Amino acid sequence: MTKAIIHVYARSETVEAYEVDDFKIDDNLIVAEDDTDRFIFPLSSIMMIEVSHDSRNERD
Repeated sequence: MTKAIIHVYARSETVEAYEVDDFKIDDNLIVAEDDTDRFIFPLSSIMMIEVSHDSRNERD
């Protein structure tokens, strides 16, 4: 599981942040999930992905 905050360009000068429990990059899409929702973002709309420090340690 990879917890992250995904920052997405929503409008011309607006960025929205989504805190998710897991995500993956699939071709030109980011597919992300939290406890209740599933999000699909085009890769071109992503400004930044902040991966939780705790998530990186789970892989080690």
